[in-house]
Amino acid sequence: MNPKIKRYLFTAGAGLIISVILLFTGGILKTDTAKNAFRIISDACFVPSALLIGYGLLCLCRRGGAFDGLSYSFRTLMHTKKPIKDDTPDESFYSYQKRKQESRTKAPILHFFIVGGFFLLLTIVFSVLFESV
Repeated sequence: MNPKIKRYLFTAGAGLIISVILLFTGGILKTDTAKNAFRIISDACFVPSALLIGYGLLCLCRRGGAFDGLSYSFRTLMHTKKPIKDDTPDESFYSYQKRKQESRTKAPILHFFIVGGFFLLLTIVFSVLFESV
């Protein structure tokens, strides 16, 4: 199977598992009205959409180097408290940032946004149904 399809299926499966868990803990089997069922389904679709889109945004920030400063600060702090035998000598933040930028891989993250967007679309549909009933 194509690795791209595997990524989408795995992400959709994870979102579906979260939705099913939220459906059953939300009481979908005990509901007596369609309006309440639409509310529970809408809530169950919103959580995976927020998680997937949020994780995709975090990966996008990491890819851009937004956490390099925090990583460098933590690494420097650890070196001052406990000397660590390391291949890299004391380096400036600029050289650390350049080294990290060169070694950073471009992992695909589009599937998080697409699958999260699908769950968000389901949330909107069921919210509209909730309001119209």
